Parts: sequence; structure tokens; C-alpha cells
Amino acid sequence: MPDYRGSDQASVYGIPFPYLIYRGEFLKADRHGIRGTLFGSDRIELNLSLGASLPVNSD
Repeated sequence: MPDYRGSDQASVYGIPFPYLIYRGEFLKADRHGIRGTLFGSDRIELNLSLGASLPVNSD
């Protein structure tokens, strides 16, 4: 996978342990990120999601 969109360089970062999977009633965490349902009703649903990436060299 390229370091960023349009990059001709790519980096591989190994993870020394398995990722966490949690599926609670309001909070879910898996390899795609962390998501939480803050509010939900028949008409409205409010969700929150988080994500992160490792820094890359821009040279």
C-alpha cells in the first residue's frame, strides 16, 4: 500500500500482536477502527468513529 495517495513509495509496518475485536452494545472495535453509538432512536442515530495511521516520510 502506498505511503499516501499518489506516492510511488510504500512502507510495511508489522503488528507484533493480534488486533482487538470488541462488540459491545454501544462500542465496537475491530481492524477497521473504533465505533460507538452515542444516541439512537427510531428516527435519529448519532455515531462516533475514530481512526489512526502511522507517520510517513515525505522526502
